[in-house]
Amino acid sequence: SLLTRTPSTTDRPTPTTAAATTTTSTMYSKMIAGSLALGLCLLGSSGQVRAQAADESAQYEWFPSPKVALLNCGANAMAVSGGYLNETDGTLSTVGWFEVPAGTNSGGLPMPSDKFFVRIESEDPKTEADSDTLVVTFPDIPTRELCARVPGFNFNIGESADGVFVDALDGTAASVPANCEGDGYEMLTYYEIDASEFSNEGEFGVECDAAGCKIIEASEDNPVPVGFRECPDV
Repeated sequence: SLLTRTPSTTDRPTPTTAAATTTTSTMYSKMIAGSLALGLCLLGSSGQVRAQAADESAQYEWFPSPKVALLNCGANAMAVSGGYLNETDGTLSTVGWFEVPAGTNSGGLPMPSDKFFVRIESEDPKTEADSDTLVVTFPDIPTRELCARVPGFNFNIGESADGVFVDALDGTAASVPANCEGDGYEMLTYYEIDASEFSNEGEFGVECDAAGCKIIEASEDNPVPVGFRECPDV
């Protein structure tokens, strides 16, 4: 995968106020809890996930739900956003962001179905602007444009089958501008993941370091899912 620069936009806000702080594990969990009616849930931080699985075999007892895991072995903070399509009513949901500081692991972030959407961004070390980020790209994976907000702004956006957007952050439904344009909302590129194509019980595992990011598959040499791994220097 590659790290590509996010194009700057004149109407993109800068996350500097207290109301626009970067999403922590706790806040992300609350947003996920608010979307349980749509079927998405979060097990917890990487430490909590490891604690739950301390007495289990990481190879054979790994939580069965499809999931995303990011091992950030680079020098810059990263963030993960996820999305999925509810095939029952055609509702599309996107939630973000889950922050993954340098040298840490996101743990397994469960998704409600085998097919889901993921976007990963990193702080840009070449600029001091909070709104400038690098996007992790996966050239061989199909993409889809979803309504979201940039890292530093929490969101829990639902899109109805007829294209109406609502942000249900903190359990209060707030309207989103038409076509997801304006007020800090914009269409962002997400990668469409089919968990059945990946090992480790459908975990889409990504490891990032100074050289870039790569998708990690299970192997005989290291069958441990990415959600349980640690950076070499840790």
